Amino acid sequence: MKTFLMNNGREIPALGFGTYKLGDREICGYSVETAIRVGYRLIDTAAMYMNEEGVADGIRMSGVPRSEIFLTTKVWLQDCGGYDRVRPALERSLRRLGTDYLDLYLIHWPFVDLEGTWKALEKLSSEGLIRSIGVCNCRETDLKRILADCSIVPAVNQLETHPLNQQKSVRKFQEQYGILTEAWGVLGRAMPQVMDNPALCAAAAAHGKTVPQVMLRFCYQEGIIGIPRSSSVARIVENRRIWDFELSEEEMEQLRGIDTGERLISRTDPDDPASRQKLIDMRFDI
Repeated sequence: MKTFLMNNGREIPALGFGTYKLGDREICGYSVETAIRVGYRLIDTAAMYMNEEGVADGIRMSGVPRSEIFLTTKVWLQDCGGYDRVRPALERSLRRLGTDYLDLYLIHWPFVDLEGTWKALEKLSSEGLIRSIGVCNCRETDLKRILADCSIVPAVNQLETHPLNQQKSVRKFQEQYGILTEAWGVLGRAMPQVMDNPALCAAAAAHGKTVPQVMLRFCYQEGIIGIPRSSSVARIVENRRIWDFELSEEEMEQLRGIDTGERLISRTDPDDPASRQKLIDMRFDI
């Protein structure tokens, strides 16, 4: 498995398996087991996904040692705040995941006490419960709030990232600090404007690949970690088959040029006050 180097000196797999919407425990477990068996080593979940136990089942059923899995989960908004709020949330996640440490712990959204939550993650990291810490859905302004008073720079920022929304501005800012971009929504939810894009289709035809494979390869060559999700065995296998071809610089430039900044999942727009408030108000039994 190819890897990227994080700013704390640790390696992270360059391609992972996402588990959003794999809420059924049996389906989640089977999907994670399948992903690991075909070669994925980064497994991404979140407390809010309500599937951490299913992820644990999949890891256990795979037979692959926990030490070989790069496991990520996230703290939800209702548990953000100081150490006394975040530590119990982390402990619940660890119990559900059947592990005593995380490879990466992320703040799911930056809307509730971002600074206090980050300080809590730094402390938990110093205690050995978390090997790397990061954020999700942070804009440049959010990152600057953390960087103004942090002892650990975020290793990863997980963002909606795909060829139609390449997050160029925030990625350029992150480069100064070695913050890697991890792409959720990396396949654009297979929207027609993505799957039928002429540049993507042309690259797929030229290499005998599918459009999703081209999208994932594009992300890899841009230094972006992709975490596609599927419960289909065929798709899980297909999404990993991106290592036997390379996009030319001309093709990369063509794909960089299709970026419109289009957010395909508008209800999670961090710049929209109504979207932010809706997320803040969401509560889960976690």
